[in-house]
Amino acid sequence: MRVNIQAKQGSAGAALRLAAFAALVALSACGARETVPATALRPDGPSAEVKLTEWRVAGPFPVGKSDAGPSADGGPVERDYLAGFGRGESATDAAGFLEIRRGLLNRGGLPADFTNTIVHSEDGVIRFDKLFHTKNEVVAYAACVVESAGDEEVVLVSGADDALKVWLNGEPLLRTSMKPRSGNAPVYGDLGRAAHFTAARLKKGQNFLLVKVPQRERMWGFNCSLVGLDAARRLAAKNEPYMPDVVERAILPQDSSLALDPALADLLRTLRLTARVEVLDSKKSPVSSETVEGVWSKPLAGMAEGLYYCKVTCPLYTLEEPFYYGDAERQLAALSARAGALDDADDKAKINFGALEIRRSYLTEPANRQPQDKTWQAHLVYLIEEFDGLLAHTAEGPRAMSYPGTHLRGFRSKIDGQVQYYMVHAPESYAPGKSRPPLVVFVPFPLPARHFLKSVHVANIALINTYVKLAEQHGYALLWPFARGNADGTPIAMTDIFEAMEAARADYDFDERRVYLLGWSYGATYALLLGERFPGRFAAIAAAMPPSDLVAFEQAATQIHSPHPPAWLKLNSPVELAGGLSNTDLYLVHGDEDANVPIAQTFNFVDRCRRLGFEPRFDVIKGMDHI
Repeated sequence: MRVNIQAKQGSAGAALRLAAFAALVALSACGARETVPATALRPDGPSAEVKLTEWRVAGPFPVGKSDAGPSADGGPVERDYLAGFGRGESATDAAGFLEIRRGLLNRGGLPADFTNTIVHSEDGVIRFDKLFHTKNEVVAYAACVVESAGDEEVVLVSGADDALKVWLNGEPLLRTSMKPRSGNAPVYGDLGRAAHFTAARLKKGQNFLLVKVPQRERMWGFNCSLVGLDAARRLAAKNEPYMPDVVERAILPQDSSLALDPALADLLRTLRLTARVEVLDSKKSPVSSETVEGVWSKPLAGMAEGLYYCKVTCPLYTLEEPFYYGDAERQLAALSARAGALDDADDKAKINFGALEIRRSYLTEPANRQPQDKTWQAHLVYLIEEFDGLLAHTAEGPRAMSYPGTHLRGFRSKIDGQVQYYMVHAPESYAPGKSRPPLVVFVPFPLPARHFLKSVHVANIALINTYVKLAEQHGYALLWPFARGNADGTPIAMTDIFEAMEAARADYDFDERRVYLLGWSYGATYALLLGERFPGRFAAIAAAMPPSDLVAFEQAATQIHSPHPPAWLKLNSPVELAGGLSNTDLYLVHGDEDANVPIAQTFNFVDRCRRLGFEPRFDVIKGMDHI
């Protein structure tokens, strides 16, 4: 009996081993069928854009506490999360990428949704946040093979949210930053955009492309295309309004050198663009001019201390940025003292100088002072420009403030005598008595606890520069009122907008028949309300992602709640007052992935307008979140 039992156990053990072997063979066969997707270039190269639409993706990898947060740029971008799989990032090839899997040895360190799989996207935008459940403080990798008929020079065009690191055949090709441009501001990625242009040399045969994308929160993914030089130039030409940096530093100490911004220098080199780089003095008169291709710097020793401009002209762009050579903080303090000593300045001039002084004091407070930060430097240089301009024009009479540029200004409110502030831009083409530009008014989103001159409305230089470049291209003026912090669209808030318009119109002769409102989020809500309560006052209104039904918005809110009762919310909902816009051109935009304001809000508002007999223009932006 015992022998028979042993024989049965031996047979069972053999069967188990045979089954395990069969399973191993099956898994091996399955693995052998798995591949990293390949894209073949045409024999004559990528004359048009070749979107890389299919990738093998591995992830997500948790970044760890030491690499999380807005100050940890180097951690998630630089840490090698593939080292534990035997090869590391630079040594991983197509075969090695297939081995990046969740196994017994690493199971505890990887999330349950970790996978190694193929992802396809027709538009070339690979969305990790659609693939993984774990999507905060993580990293993912993607790989593909590019097949080339011969050695080929191409340009990799890419975008990502939050950042991107790329290797081609094991060699580092591109690294972008996930560090905020200033302070602890959110990182707004460039997913879906032709944001980065990188020269790449493909070898004949198969080329392994590896991409790494770190993520903090919200949207997460990347896009890559391969193009020829001419196609890359055409794509890059569209980016001029979004290129804020010309110089590497905005404040240069004595005996230092002026250098182009590294990203701009890389772009010129990648696109093989010859550029003329000019240094201009504070009056825009030429100081020097050189022809460059890519990296450039110029020693400034021997130049007088002061405000200058660096102007770059190439076949695609004309870019210009001010810089200060010398001790900018000392110069700013001297200008402030000169302004304070003016005995004959009227109330208006004193208010305008006061705006600059409030901004200067705020930026130079110990908690805000960041001498090595380019954005902080740019804020100080802007204030030097503004003090110089006001001091030069103050004595010129009643229209002394009517000169072009982007200016911080103020007015004394007729409501309560308080001084309120705004920002205005008049295009360079503006000439008093000769031109009447249209005016675009930015209706602000609420910032009730912030002073306007200490708020993001004046701090977001990159966004302001984009709006200013577009205004210069099309010849219109811009106005940024504060609306008393946008106090829920109440009469005092709306009156503040009209008072800011009146104050700006005292300096600039805008075309009153062409005044337009533009708003985002709650700013868009109040842009619609302003048009509804004052029908016929505005030529058109553009509203981006507005909560238009405040009752429904409040009912769906999970974090921030309105202090007002439902009756008040209903009376202040644009959807309830839509009839007031029947004779105003409307343009509404909403992202189909808005996580803050459901897109149904805008669909319902547009339906309401249609029932009232008029048709707004409404564009749904695919893949767009609220920010």
